[in-house]
Amino acid sequence: ILSNAKLKANHYRWGTLRIECLPLELDLLEYKIDAGHITIFMRSRKRSQSCPLCNALSTKLHSYYYRSFRDLPVFDNKVLIKLKCRKFYCENDACARKIFAEPLKNALSRYSRVTNRLSKKLLNIALLVGGNMGARLSNTLNIATSSSTFIRLIHKQKMPQDLETDVVGIDDWAYKKGQNYGTAIIDLNSRKVIDLLPDRESKTVEDWFKQRPYIKIVTRDRFARYAKGMVVPNHRTGNCSF
Repeated sequence: ILSNAKLKANHYRWGTLRIECLPLELDLLEYKIDAGHITIFMRSRKRSQSCPLCNALSTKLHSYYYRSFRDLPVFDNKVLIKLKCRKFYCENDACARKIFAEPLKNALSRYSRVTNRLSKKLLNIALLVGGNMGARLSNTLNIATSSSTFIRLIHKQKMPQDLETDVVGIDDWAYKKGQNYGTAIIDLNSRKVIDLLPDRESKTVEDWFKQRPYIKIVTRDRFARYAKGMVVPNHRTGNCSF
């Protein structure tokens, strides 16, 4: 991975740029610079790896293959990491897994084509500006990414659990302004959205509250369907005019 900070160990000097091998289990083999692109070739320094099924250590090599990872740009240069990966034979005769690929840790994830830190940056962009604007912004930052990838990153995130709060707010939100609307439920203690309902019908709202009898206080506007949907025992409702 590339860094411009001072390094205590395991680094190579390249002009004013330093290449830091993170995590420390990786060694730098070589690098190439070509018209705004930096390609870094790396490999694992561990001689043995554990089978993911039985955890038995193995040093018996099966084959090599390369994996590519995009990383954050450096001085307006796109960065591509080429990692030389290995496959091992499992030396445990009783194990059902005969061949396994060495696991990736820390900065790199299984099945991913970007480093973890680049993935986090892209997710932040997606959450801030969405898919289409995120694609435009990523082009200016030299980490060109499609709008569908940004949407996919958002969909991969786990939704927060439905916390058992007893104070909620309810309001509508638009799929398409002036045409399709849904209902948002907000935890007034944490001020976070805890659920999205597909419409704003009174029956949908009523069913949601019946499944959560622990809710005591509900704030809403004067929308008539919400008033009908919250005719449920134990709820204290407050109207808020905007």
